[in-house]
Amino acid sequence: FGRSSVLVLDLNGQYVQFFAALRSAIYGESSFLYSVGRSLGGEFLGIYAYYLASPFSYLVALFPKDSLLEALFLMFVLKCGSAGLSFGVYMHNSQRCNKSVTVALSVLYALSSYFVVMHHNTMWVDALILLPLLTLGIERLVKYKKPTLYVITLALTLLANYYIGYMSCIFVALYYFYYILSNLGTKASNPLNEKNHFLRSLMRMGLYTVLGIGIAAILLIPAYYSLTFGKTEFTDPNFAFESKFSFIDFLAKLFPGSYDTVRPEGLPWVYSGVLSILLLPIYFLTKKISWQEKVASACFILILFASMNINTLDMVWHGFQAPNWLNYRYSFMFSFLLLILAGKAITLIREVGYEWVLGSAAVWAILVVILQKLNLTCLRDAEEFEYFDDLNGVWLSIFCLAIYGTILMLMSKHRPYSPKIDRLALVMAGVICVEVFLNGVFYTKNLNTDVVISSYDSYHDYYDKYEGALEFIEENEEDEFYRTEKTETRNVTDGFVLNTNGIASSTSTLDADVVKFIAKLGIKADSHWTEYKGSNAVLDSFFGIKYLITKPDEATSSLYTEAASSLYTEVYADEFTRVYKNPYALSLAFASSPKVNDVTFELPTDLVDYEYLLNEETDLYEWVLKSEFADTLWSPFERMNAILSAISGKDVSVYEGIEHTMETTSTVKQEDSLWNHYVFKSEIGDTSACITFNLTATRDGHIYCFFPTKYSREIKVMVNEKFLHDSDGDYIYQYDNNANISIILDLGSYKKGDKVMVDVYIDAYGEFYLTNNTPYFCYIDEEELASVMTDISKGNFNITEFSDDYIEGTITSDGVSNTVLFTIPYDKGWNIKVDGKKVETYETLECLMAFDLPSEAGTYEITMKYFPSCYKVGIVISIISLASFIAIILLAKKSK
Repeated sequence: FGRSSVLVLDLNGQYVQFFAALRSAIYGESSFLYSVGRSLGGEFLGIYAYYLASPFSYLVALFPKDSLLEALFLMFVLKCGSAGLSFGVYMHNSQRCNKSVTVALSVLYALSSYFVVMHHNTMWVDALILLPLLTLGIERLVKYKKPTLYVITLALTLLANYYIGYMSCIFVALYYFYYILSNLGTKASNPLNEKNHFLRSLMRMGLYTVLGIGIAAILLIPAYYSLTFGKTEFTDPNFAFESKFSFIDFLAKLFPGSYDTVRPEGLPWVYSGVLSILLLPIYFLTKKISWQEKVASACFILILFASMNINTLDMVWHGFQAPNWLNYRYSFMFSFLLLILAGKAITLIREVGYEWVLGSAAVWAILVVILQKLNLTCLRDAEEFEYFDDLNGVWLSIFCLAIYGTILMLMSKHRPYSPKIDRLALVMAGVICVEVFLNGVFYTKNLNTDVVISSYDSYHDYYDKYEGALEFIEENEEDEFYRTEKTETRNVTDGFVLNTNGIASSTSTLDADVVKFIAKLGIKADSHWTEYKGSNAVLDSFFGIKYLITKPDEATSSLYTEAASSLYTEVYADEFTRVYKNPYALSLAFASSPKVNDVTFELPTDLVDYEYLLNEETDLYEWVLKSEFADTLWSPFERMNAILSAISGKDVSVYEGIEHTMETTSTVKQEDSLWNHYVFKSEIGDTSACITFNLTATRDGHIYCFFPTKYSREIKVMVNEKFLHDSDGDYIYQYDNNANISIILDLGSYKKGDKVMVDVYIDAYGEFYLTNNTPYFCYIDEEELASVMTDISKGNFNITEFSDDYIEGTITSDGVSNTVLFTIPYDKGWNIKVDGKKVETYETLECLMAFDLPSEAGTYEITMKYFPSCYKVGIVISIISLASFIAIILLAKKSK
């Protein structure tokens, strides 16, 4: 309501931008297969398969671009209603519940805590919608040999999101055995009196499961291809066999008003209404339900609970990777099972008697009082919060137990399908609507307290202010391809909304090698994201960033203000932005000396005492050479000098080191560490421990700083007694374990002879490791930069036709610089032809793509098309699987 929005957590930070990209792809403005706008470039179908494959996602195409938030809101409402509808279809066809009871239970399923809290992870919700239909499909396949519903819903579940689809496949296996064991020795699961029913039904399940998975191969195989770029490198999974939470904490989560947190320490989201837990004991007390079914149900509940409680099992459910926040992503299956059992219990309520209803309500009420007394707490940002609320948890639970208990006792006195039962069920449905509404408001309020729900204006005001700048660039730019970045960031995936190509992005399917490469050059990058912070004219030129958009008053924005006259040219300004043009930006690819293939970020020989290592620690020597340690000792200044030297074929030093002196406060102890590191230790319990670097500007210009180390620790940097801030006003940390990882710092512009004092503050009792024998402070040699970039640009890839997955153009080679180097990542999916002949691409500089031209000088026609061969395999498998399924259905009808 009002100026609020649906944007929270990753929906705000990633998904909304992906939906903008989907809308562009639908209208033909970008590609479903590849995006040059995601961290230098990368396949897009993996993003589509993980985030956007739901049919509901296409609603964004029906809305104007500036109404994307309204489209998402409509999508969530429709998904919520669809979840209730699908559960109602299941209960009506499988359990034959009273219609009013069916509606009541469907509301509980649709507005369970999982949906209310997780709805912003919209790609997971389709599995919640399809689970009841998938379960009904299993029952029909087992009972009547009818595979259609099962195959279609299984394929849709996997197509909508392969991640939760994988979890749904585990549920399918569990539910099949549960259903068979529940009806063992009865006709309920074998009404056709099929001989060898268990074996035959198991074979049917296997066959049609394979077909369902095969139909989804059109997205599953591209998704697997996407994961090969390093998704598994983002986490370090822990498979320890240990309990994740206490039983009493879990019980509290069954009641309303029990919001804890979506952070890593959060508990499962299993609330599905007070009615579901009130009816659970009654289900096990009903004599008309067989003992086999009760045992099977108890085992199923125990398996799902153990899966959430035992870390090892939980890791299996999550695809052998630890979830990054938002735990127990399959917990809606527990709620689904409870509501199925509740439906069975309420149908047979007359067989139990009001005494047991009263007893169940009394026991749960006593438990609620005990839970209140325990003052259950959770952690949010290292602070404890009481998560079982008195008003919305305790009082609402007791009120609902009293009302539902009374209604159930009255129901137990009437026949199952009498008019009085209908009226009582309608009253129950009304109370349920009140319960889930109050719980939903409470949960949403606490979600905002926990992680903050963004306002409507924060989205539109931010993106609208770039409209004038981007229109100017588009109208005045003649090149088919160029990159644009900005110094202010709302989210690192802003480029998808603004339709710009840059180096910032974030997605669970990001290329791990690209992230590492960008980080090694001093730009902010870690895990599965990259951000435009730490860059400068050298890096901008190399990566082809032709335009920079800044705030109009960005006085601390390094080279984009005072140095703009010599390095960049201001080409546009309005009340919101300034636009600077980089005259040295390279193209997407350019002719390079083959020496670029020899550049590695290995351990320089002059930094290690090899004789000592060889004589004393041979194994340690081998470890140093082969470990990641060897990749991180050079500073980004040295790395970039080496890259440009190799590309141009001559010695280049665009970064010029500055001499400095170093001193420490009396509270800092300095030692030498292994592998040519200094180690500084703070010996006091406050943050006054400091290392001071003193230098004198030897010429006019900006001074840049980078402290290379293998062992990163958080430090705060002060320059001439002022702490550094970024464009958003936040403190800049060179090493921050939460965000800013090893970035190049711009210390500002200075005149020749100016004194510069850089203070590095260490945490209380902390340590700071620093590599020696490498420059920490540098100038950019502007003349050298202009010279080398001008030379390299002579071999620029002149692009004449550009789209994300198809590029045409020409490139001129002098016969010596005959290696074509791209500033997009190496990907086997690119098919490149030179003068009509296919060439082989390869990986260079640890992640970039390259290929070799003939040794003759001349101009060559180049065409590039992106379509990995595995995509073809996925299409073929899907077609074969779908055709086989249709053939089986037709043959079965003909035989019948």
